[in-house]
Amino acid sequence: MASNNADDDLLVDNDDDDRDSLLNCNDNNDDVLLDDHASYQKPRRRRRIRFEDALQHAGFGRFQCKLLLLCGWAVCGIAFQSLGALFVVRLATCEMLLLEYQQTWFSVIIYFGMMVGGLLCAGLADWRGRKTVLVISLAFGAVFGLSTSFAQTITQFLAFRFFTGVGVGASIPVIFSYFAEFQAQSRRGSMLAALAAFWTVGAILTSGLAWLMIPYSFGVEYYYFHYSSWRIFLSLSSIPSLTAALLFFLMPESPKYLTETGRDDEAYQILQNVFNDNHPDLLPSEFENFVNPLIWNIDHMDAVVDSTRFIRKGEGFTESFCNFWRVYVKMVQSWMQLLRPSLRKSTLVMLTVFILISFGYYGFLTWFREVFSRFKHSDGGGTVCQSLNSSQPWDPSKPCVPSDITLRNKFLINVVSIPGCIVTIALIDRIRRKLLLSIGLISSSAVFFFVWLVSTGSGALAFSGIMNGLIVISWITLNIFSVELYPTTLRCTAFGLLTAFSSAATVCGMAVFERLVFANCLAPVLTIVALFVLSGLLGCLLPNTHSVDLM
Repeated sequence: MASNNADDDLLVDNDDDDRDSLLNCNDNNDDVLLDDHASYQKPRRRRRIRFEDALQHAGFGRFQCKLLLLCGWAVCGIAFQSLGALFVVRLATCEMLLLEYQQTWFSVIIYFGMMVGGLLCAGLADWRGRKTVLVISLAFGAVFGLSTSFAQTITQFLAFRFFTGVGVGASIPVIFSYFAEFQAQSRRGSMLAALAAFWTVGAILTSGLAWLMIPYSFGVEYYYFHYSSWRIFLSLSSIPSLTAALLFFLMPESPKYLTETGRDDEAYQILQNVFNDNHPDLLPSEFENFVNPLIWNIDHMDAVVDSTRFIRKGEGFTESFCNFWRVYVKMVQSWMQLLRPSLRKSTLVMLTVFILISFGYYGFLTWFREVFSRFKHSDGGGTVCQSLNSSQPWDPSKPCVPSDITLRNKFLINVVSIPGCIVTIALIDRIRRKLLLSIGLISSSAVFFFVWLVSTGSGALAFSGIMNGLIVISWITLNIFSVELYPTTLRCTAFGLLTAFSSAATVCGMAVFERLVFANCLAPVLTIVALFVLSGLLGCLLPNTHSVDLM
């Protein structure tokens, strides 16, 4: 009996032929009377094929592992590009004779580039495709990162470093979005957490390479051209992003993006290839039997985006400028879409949490690094906070090359963050995302109160490592939320916007907490604790994405 539900979205299978053969089975035997109940088989129905079902049937295996390694290598490259210059500030200061304000710009200029890249470039992947924008942004950042190592003046260095930041800011949202759109819901959280953990791997590799290279003096000098060890270090830091960009040429476009833009045949073929890669022992027909190509075109969202509908064909500067203008008018419209009723609450909460965490975390790093430097050179004993009253500001006449112990400590602090990554990967699919976010932030704020008890160098090292290990839980969870909360046609735009605001908050936090070095410990400690606790409480307002398909 047919269903009376008007909204029934079931489709009649191709088994009607079986029914016809049964109805005609007595053509040569008129003596046989057909019993309607015995010979008529009502047509079987099956559900419309959802993208999530097709992705689940494509399986998990070799393809996802290769994709994790490649995207993880790209994240490592971004970590190299972002963190590398922080290890060479003192060396560049001595070689280029930088003033104090130039040293500050040396450290923060990349975040201004990330604002531009996240705000104006990442969203292009929602219209022009994930793969294209990802390859261009990684290559763009790598080329300018390599150019940075050849800069002989501070003006050249800052310009190249800014454009490196543009590439970094554009690539971060696209990498996570691209990777997530190949993951079935059952494993999406743990796989995204594993991808985010590659940032820690990149930080370990960056600090390890700096530890091996920077203390030693080698390179090339020819008249006014200098290419010393720290410049070689910067050039090597661009290799991961450049190689990842080249390898992404071998990867397919996101099938989720293709289905949302009406390119179903391409999406179907990509999922077929994923199935073949994950199940080499099965025939391709196994996938075809589940995902019938004839009904694949039915699986669409309510609105299909044509990525080229606002681009007009033509030549010349005027038409090119008009196309450029149309793209960014469309981008502004996408920003407005993030504030529509169904997304407004999530967007505002995510923006607030990103700003508070970025301001507090990078402020903490700036403040504690300077406080610990003063503590090491303090004549008196006591704790880190007590040393603020007796220690002197950093002496610019001290050796330009960071000590072996300093570089080793930075390496160890990053290594100590690994348990936090492992905990997140293990728990992200077992408990609610927002609970894990809140646990990481509130635990970090509780641990930060113990800064008053730090009285030795090893204690300061352990304190920094524990803080990093806890806060990395929150950073990983936030990255997962940034992917899962938004529909495919807005995902990179939203993540890019969050990246831009996070970068702006990072610069502000570094500037503010650098001034708080001259204040009592109470002010920065209470500020950071309040920021983390407030962020943890706001995180509870986010919706649950634990068992929800990507939109």
